[in-house]
Amino acid sequence: MSLNHFENILRRGYESKELDYKSPIKWDEKDKKASCEIVKDILAMANTNGGWIVIGVKEIDNGFDFIGVTKEESKSFESTRVNNFVQKYADPPINLKVVKIESENRDFVILEIPQFLTTPHICIKNYPDVLLSATLYVRTDNNESAPINSSHDLRNILELSIKNRSEQLLEQISIFFKHGEMGERKNTDQQKFEEQINDALKSFDQNNTFKDEYYGYREVWLVPEKFDEILIEKDNLLDISKKADIDYIGRPFLQINYPNTTCKMGNNLQTFNTYQDFLGNKRVYFWRLYQSGLFIKKENIYEFLKTDKETKVLDIDITTLLIAASIFFLTKLYCDVLDETDFIELNIVLRNTLDRKLCTGENVDDLSADYFSKMPEIHYKKSLRLLEWNIGKIENALEIAESIFKDFHWDQPNLEPVKRRLKLEKIFQRDL
Repeated sequence: MSLNHFENILRRGYESKELDYKSPIKWDEKDKKASCEIVKDILAMANTNGGWIVIGVKEIDNGFDFIGVTKEESKSFESTRVNNFVQKYADPPINLKVVKIESENRDFVILEIPQFLTTPHICIKNYPDVLLSATLYVRTDNNESAPINSSHDLRNILELSIKNRSEQLLEQISIFFKHGEMGERKNTDQQKFEEQINDALKSFDQNNTFKDEYYGYREVWLVPEKFDEILIEKDNLLDISKKADIDYIGRPFLQINYPNTTCKMGNNLQTFNTYQDFLGNKRVYFWRLYQSGLFIKKENIYEFLKTDKETKVLDIDITTLLIAASIFFLTKLYCDVLDETDFIELNIVLRNTLDRKLCTGENVDDLSADYFSKMPEIHYKKSLRLLEWNIGKIENALEIAESIFKDFHWDQPNLEPVKRRLKLEKIFQRDL
């Protein structure tokens, strides 16, 4: 992960099952109570979704104070030292990562905890009033670390364990048949896809003559698991795009039929368009489909408050609809070129989100307060098999939207009104 990614984690501004803030502290094994309290959080996160513990952030009445740690405190968090202590209490062992970053001239320590692979981590050693041996710790809905105490939490862990075991077995089989080349190939594939992503974004910037008028962008990246330079024949790019295109609430996803905007560009097909929509909003619209199967879409965040056009906003309905439509488009785009067991990674990127405010459509009141992002950029990604994307369109769309809106400090998003208002079931039921 890049330092920018850890900066976004640091500045999220609220705690969750995956993120916990800690006041400045020096790692000292002799202070067992303080160390074991951190171990408890590590065990709980590893048994839930994985996550991050940020050292150097103090909770205050109206939020959090990002005060940082001293050089001595930062130096005390040494990866081997911390892991050796954690492994005295965890079975199987947990190998966490210690990341140190500087933000606004202050130092912070981030402990990155991986989710368990196949077997949940059991606490194997007592510490009075903190840890209890033979106990499974999880993160609760109140963002606390506690012993598992419900059949619901136990069922979640069992289901996750079964899923992880299945995926690990598939990976081992792939490695066996490919003689150990999978890992190296995977890294190479990722690099090649990143080159094409950078190429597309660079082309957009070069051709966007209206960049000074717009102050934010929404992006969608669809990335297959394996890089095949000619997954799609060049002559088939247009036909496959037309077949996958969807019309969601009167807005074509690809706008292929707009005059003189869609053209072949070497190993890809792309559309670049600027126009005014029927509401009078100025729009910048771009997408590109490579022969490798990589797809990128980018558009400006064009909405604004009716009462204050100077305030940067992000409309909940528009963003949720884009996510849902992207998943629907994904399932149609790859149905004829990939197997249903192949993985596809969906990325949603929001740029220039610092101090941007969540809003809802006209005459709609889903928000009980003002919610702002304190991050300059929000990047969410999720990788599933094509079959899983297909059978969980609505659930995945709402999960992704909820996670993104939490980065605007909307701690408990209620998207049921949005789901009903957008009529997502009808969108996915239509044969478009």
